[in-house]
Amino acid sequence: MRDSYAIMRERNPLSSTPTRSSTPHPACRWHDKRSSPQEILDAFDQLPDPRKARGTRRALTSVLATAAAAAIAGATSVAAIAE
Repeated sequence: MRDSYAIMRERNPLSSTPTRSSTPHPACRWHDKRSSPQEILDAFDQLPDPRKARGTRRALTSVLATAAAAAIAGATSVAAIAE
Protein backbone atom coordinates (compact mmCIF):
# COMPACT_ATOMS: atom_id res chain seq x y z
CA MET A 1 0.00 0.00 0.00
CA ARG A 2 1.41 3.36 -0.99
CA ASP A 3 1.79 6.22 1.43
CA SER A 4 -0.94 8.85 1.00
CA TYR A 5 1.69 11.61 1.07
CA ALA A 6 3.49 9.93 -1.85
CA ILE A 7 0.25 9.99 -3.82
CA MET A 8 -0.21 13.70 -2.97
CA ARG A 9 3.33 14.48 -4.12
CA GLU A 10 2.67 12.69 -7.42
CA ARG A 11 -0.39 14.85 -7.98
CA ASN A 12 1.29 18.04 -6.82
CA PRO A 13 5.10 17.81 -6.70
CA LEU A 14 5.37 21.36 -5.33
CA SER A 15 3.49 20.52 -2.14
CA SER A 16 5.59 20.12 0.94
CA THR A 17 5.47 16.92 2.91
CA PRO A 18 3.64 17.41 6.21
CA THR A 19 5.58 16.41 9.27
CA ARG A 20 4.29 13.44 11.15
CA SER A 21 4.71 12.65 14.79
CA SER A 22 6.12 9.23 15.64
CA THR A 23 3.38 8.77 18.22
CA PRO A 24 -0.31 9.16 17.46
CA HIS A 25 -2.39 11.79 19.16
CA PRO A 26 -3.94 10.33 22.35
CA ALA A 27 -7.44 11.23 21.16
CA CYS A 28 -7.01 9.15 18.02
CA ARG A 29 -8.18 5.63 18.75
CA TRP A 30 -8.05 4.52 15.11
CA HIS A 31 -4.38 5.19 14.37
CA ASP A 32 -3.42 1.55 13.88
CA LYS A 33 -6.43 -0.01 12.20
CA ARG A 34 -8.78 0.55 9.32
CA SER A 35 -12.18 1.82 10.31
CA SER A 36 -15.47 1.02 8.70
CA PRO A 37 -17.49 3.93 7.33
CA GLN A 38 -19.97 3.50 10.17
CA GLU A 39 -17.21 3.81 12.77
CA ILE A 40 -16.03 7.03 11.14
CA LEU A 41 -19.56 8.45 11.09
CA ASP A 42 -20.00 7.48 14.74
CA ALA A 43 -16.76 9.33 15.57
CA PHE A 44 -18.03 12.41 13.69
CA ASP A 45 -21.29 12.19 15.67
CA GLN A 46 -19.34 12.49 18.93
CA LEU A 47 -17.76 15.82 17.96
CA PRO A 48 -19.37 18.95 19.37
CA ASP A 49 -20.74 21.33 16.76
CA PRO A 50 -19.04 24.72 17.23
CA ARG A 51 -21.43 26.46 14.84
CA LYS A 52 -24.29 28.62 16.03
CA ALA A 53 -27.71 27.03 15.58
CA ARG A 54 -28.93 29.99 13.58
CA GLY A 55 -28.29 29.42 9.90
CA THR A 56 -27.08 25.83 10.26
CA ARG A 57 -28.55 23.88 7.35
CA ARG A 58 -26.63 20.61 7.42
CA ALA A 59 -25.72 18.27 10.24
CA LEU A 60 -22.06 18.47 11.22
CA THR A 61 -21.63 14.76 10.54
CA SER A 62 -22.72 15.12 6.92
CA VAL A 63 -20.48 18.16 6.41
CA LEU A 64 -17.45 16.33 7.84
CA ALA A 65 -18.20 13.14 5.90
CA THR A 66 -18.47 15.09 2.64
CA ALA A 67 -15.23 16.94 3.35
CA ALA A 68 -13.44 13.69 4.22
CA ALA A 69 -14.67 12.02 1.02
CA ALA A 70 -13.54 15.01 -1.04
CA ALA A 71 -10.12 14.98 0.62
CA ILE A 72 -9.74 11.25 -0.08
CA ALA A 73 -10.69 11.95 -3.69
CA GLY A 74 -7.87 14.50 -3.92
CA ALA A 75 -9.38 17.84 -2.94
CA THR A 76 -6.67 20.03 -1.44
CA SER A 77 -8.57 23.22 -0.64
CA VAL A 78 -11.92 24.35 0.72
CA ALA A 79 -12.86 25.52 -2.78
CA ALA A 80 -12.08 22.07 -4.18
CA ILE A 81 -14.19 20.43 -1.47
CA ALA A 82 -17.07 22.76 -2.32
CA GLU A 83 -16.95 21.68 -5.95
